Amino acid sequence: MSDKLDELDRSILTHLQEDGRKSFREIGRALQVAEATVRTRVKRLQTAGLLNIVAYVDPMQMGSYTLTLLLVVVEPDRHDDAVELLMQRPEVSYLASALSDRADLLVEFSASDDQQRWEFVNLVRQIPGVSHAEFLPIIRTHKFFYRLPTNQ
Repeated sequence: MSDKLDELDRSILTHLQEDGRKSFREIGRALQVAEATVRTRVKRLQTAGLLNIVAYVDPMQMGSYTLTLLLVVVEPDRHDDAVELLMQRPEVSYLASALSDRADLLVEFSASDDQQRWEFVNLVRQIPGVSHAEFLPIIRTHKFFYRLPTNQ
């Protein structure tokens, strides 16, 4: 789908990345196209799975929540099983396969306190095929930004 994006699609995405609640009318005016055109394009991008407009709640601003990165080493034949199990966990906010000598999976999760963090890390260590799990507590987030590069 991304190879089928034209300049108008990219411009609409740029506006929505700046403010996901920006009205189609306002985007249309800025881009000099009809509101219906923007609505149609956004619907197409959503249907294709390229665009999902959500509200991001920063766990660090919620007071008692902590974010942690977990580097997980998994036996190759158990990789997909581990991914499936981790995807089902509500505390996992980000899960990616990694190609590094240090880890096979990168997991970001939130916990309400150190005890909950400890319990989750130990749960991950017990997943069949997991041979190592190293956690890195996030003390402060300096930048959190999901945006397409403008040269795309």
